[in-house]
Amino acid sequence: MGQETIGDASNNNKPVEPELPVNPNDPTLAEMEAWGGAMLRAITGDETLQWSGQTLYAGTMPQVLPAAHHTNVPVALVDQRGMLDSVGLRLRLSDQELHRTHLPGDPIERMVFELLEQLRIESLVPPSWPGARENMRQRFLHWAQSFMDSGLTESSLGILLFAVALIAWSRLTDQEMPDRMSDTIE
Repeated sequence: MGQETIGDASNNNKPVEPELPVNPNDPTLAEMEAWGGAMLRAITGDETLQWSGQTLYAGTMPQVLPAAHHTNVPVALVDQRGMLDSVGLRLRLSDQELHRTHLPGDPIERMVFELLEQLRIESLVPPSWPGARENMRQRFLHWAQSFMDSGLTESSLGILLFAVALIAWSRLTDQEMPDRMSDTIE
């Protein structure tokens, strides 16, 4: 589970189609990509950012989105908005140089480190951005539910990673864990 670029050729990060019918009032994927790029540029002040083909670009270079809940993101509006709000905050608030100097070499350790950094950043969302806070909450919970549904919580490593993710998310963002998830890690 090393760093991966969304939309890369490995096929691991292709967007997952929403299970429920798409609301006809929701924007198309092309519209979401257009406003997603504009939103990222507005949050970060980086005019080179683009969101295209479910991939973040700085100029023409694809960018890595290393947090676990930023992979296999459904094209549903709430998931896309939650991920883009989260990525924008990460680009705006994280000290990439400092982060890189402490990044572990082991893939599992790196995954946990990246997840904790992303959750730390998400906890810093300004109070004046309640929509972004809700989008990120829903994105994280959708990811957590998918993690449970995949059966990954059936292994000792899977349940440990799931527990770390949920507890860190709950504590850092001051959000209550859903009962079904809390019961799973007890």
